[in-house]
Amino acid sequence: MVPEQPHPDPDDALRALMRTLAASAREANLARTAVLEEAQAALEAGRLDAEHREAAVAAAHQVVGSAGTFGRRRSSVLAADLEQWFRDGPPAGGDAAGRERVRAQLAELRTDLTAAGDHQDEV
Repeated sequence: MVPEQPHPDPDDALRALMRTLAASAREANLARTAVLEEAQAALEAGRLDAEHREAAVAAAHQVVGSAGTFGRRRSSVLAADLEQWFRDGPPAGGDAAGRERVRAQLAELRTDLTAAGDHQDEV
């Protein structure tokens, strides 16, 4: 007689799938953060052009949705603020405080996205 095999728990399979999707989203969001960092470097060098701004706006927008979907509320909020800043563009004549804010938010975004894999903000 063959011993009866326990049936796999569908919830376990779903949790495993969600972990895989979250890891994939995390990697994609880190790549999008690199696009934002490139735009920030262009800003610092005084060569932020429309192409950099459009790429930054698109990347930030994707992080907003993806991070929010996987419970990374802080990352989503940071990315939304960066999206708005790059959409509006720096004020004429430069904005040292704005550049510093972008720099700080990008550092915080990268830190939040690279925090422990299964971390999610409390809902």
